[in-house]
Amino acid sequence: MRRRLVLLPLLVLAVAGGLSLLLPGGRPSGGGEEPPAPRPPAGPPKGPGAGPWHPQPIRVERLPRTESLPAVVSSPAPIPVFSDLRAPFVEIPVREGQAVRKGDLLARAGTDSIVRALAEAEKRGDGKEAARLKEALSRAELRAPADGIVFRMEVTLGEMPPPPGPGGPRPVAVLHDWRAVTYAARAPRELASSLSVGAGVFVRSGDAPEVPAAVVSLGEPGGDGSVPLEARPLQPPESAPEPGAAGEILLPTGEREGLVVPEAAIRREEGRTVVLEVGITGDLVPRTVGVGRRLRGGFVEITGVPRGISVAVFETAAGPRRE
Repeated sequence: MRRRLVLLPLLVLAVAGGLSLLLPGGRPSGGGEEPPAPRPPAGPPKGPGAGPWHPQPIRVERLPRTESLPAVVSSPAPIPVFSDLRAPFVEIPVREGQAVRKGDLLARAGTDSIVRALAEAEKRGDGKEAARLKEALSRAELRAPADGIVFRMEVTLGEMPPPPGPGGPRPVAVLHDWRAVTYAARAPRELASSLSVGAGVFVRSGDAPEVPAAVVSLGEPGGDGSVPLEARPLQPPESAPEPGAAGEILLPTGEREGLVVPEAAIRREEGRTVVLEVGITGDLVPRTVGVGRRLRGGFVEITGVPRGISVAVFETAAGPRRE
């Protein structure tokens, strides 16, 4: 009987100890330490470009292997459309990439304050001020000065016209018919045999990423066997090339794998171009990289780092887009 009385409290204690492991906050006893809490991600280095960031794995993508042909760009000049009316835009009926005809409405500024000021000027008989305000009302609507394509809109609803920059006034919109841009080059004999009208190629000018294009004409072979060709883009470029600018026609010769990161992951530190690898504890470790082809969507090809790592992507890139 006494043995049963002794065992009963021990049994109660054992059950209570087991339940404590199942209840919130319960943990095993025995002197062992709790595992350390995960370290918060380390902050970015101090200095220019430091700021909020997030980790992103390096992407492995299939990229075209190409042969570059120097080209000359024939392009209609971009048409900037300006406004000096200090009033927010209340209507923007066009979008980037939309074809417009001469006289089509691009944007309309709000005129309520101007209308009120005009009524007051007319009420007090201030003819000079009334004439100035009427002229301002006539500039509230921005219309296309020529046929073209809305290449870029620099404002959104509710915004004022852009303030002047270091180079002078900045446009509200830019019209540019990118479909009429032509890249002219010569293909050497060894590449000419693979070309035909309609063949897919790539074109680019300056530091802009390449865009898909198509061959639109092939000329007669020259004495050295090279063939003149022209190509036109199939998609709008990132920036409008100037007439006569230097460009490239890129002939696809196969595919290859490349490592790709957002351009905002590229930094300049102590004269080196680096990405910051995100360690398992959140530490940021500089890795020297080579920067290659710029891609559409704000990405860039890099070399010099292994696959499978993550890099810090900053809200504002701290380094140049290319070396």
